[in-house]
Amino acid sequence: MRVPVKDLFKKVDRMVFRGERMFVVGALLLMSVVVFLDVVYRTFAGDEHKGVTAFVKFLSYFGSDIERGDAAYVSLESWFPYVLWIAFVGLGVLGIRTAGRGKKMPFPKAIAFSAVGVVAVYGLIRLFLMLAPNGLIWAQNLALVLTLWVGFLAASMCTHENKHLKVEAAQRAIPEKFKPYVVFLSSLFSALVCFGLMWVALRYVLQRHDDFIRSEGRGAVVDGLDLPLYQAMAVLPLSFLLMTIRFAARGAFALGGELPQSPTIEGLDQLDKYAAEQPAPSDVPTEVGSVSGDRPVPQSQVPTDAHEVPEDEPEPSEAKPVSEERDEEEGR
Repeated sequence: MRVPVKDLFKKVDRMVFRGERMFVVGALLLMSVVVFLDVVYRTFAGDEHKGVTAFVKFLSYFGSDIERGDAAYVSLESWFPYVLWIAFVGLGVLGIRTAGRGKKMPFPKAIAFSAVGVVAVYGLIRLFLMLAPNGLIWAQNLALVLTLWVGFLAASMCTHENKHLKVEAAQRAIPEKFKPYVVFLSSLFSALVCFGLMWVALRYVLQRHDDFIRSEGRGAVVDGLDLPLYQAMAVLPLSFLLMTIRFAARGAFALGGELPQSPTIEGLDQLDKYAAEQPAPSDVPTEVGSVSGDRPVPQSQVPTDAHEVPEDEPEPSEAKPVSEERDEEEGR
């Protein structure tokens, strides 16, 4: 059985979207890890203790003048690590004791777990410093390259999900029969713009490729990574190409009567549900006219059952006031 072109395109587009999402998630995780490790190296690799430096700077605001090499500075360097260790153990105990558990861990056991955890983390940090004596000098540049890829691929993903920036105020006033043509024209314009940007980006990448070839691999590279610049910038034409194809396909689908569905804003999709739960006008308690003065008397809210009157039983007569009954008896 032959698969329609539209269904085949949507299937391929979904596969591309899944690939983009996997790459973005992996890139974000890699960025977080390398930047964190770079910060750890810069904090622990130097000869100068960052905690002592910050504490001395804090004391300088109160008039204390302590220079590096002084006896007070050396004393701070000797006992400050123990203070930090106690502080981190205390934070660990606080985290363990306040965790979402049915029963709190005993205090001595929490102290033991926290102390072991702090020692283990510090041991891992020292092991990292030993395995990477020069640090991760390429971490910041790698993060910049990955940020570029994540940003442009995320823009392409927004185009797939119809979450890109657009003006929808005018579309609400357009009659339904004209909306397919409006969507087609707007999608065609967006596709042309993306195609122009793709062409410019492609020329830029090709120029960086020529520079890399002419320099025999020594130029047009990302500093610290030895990554060719044209490979780092390849996401520019790739993302604009994907957006061009998606906008063009959206315009073609609109002419066929399939309009893109805009994602609902959180909360607005529940308006119909909330409106259905509102009481009917007849169920809303009302107020009856005044029987004494101008103050309205509220309608009784006590539910009562309607009593049926038998056909052979006469209708009850209107009750008379007590004063009228007394006058009738005296007249007799």
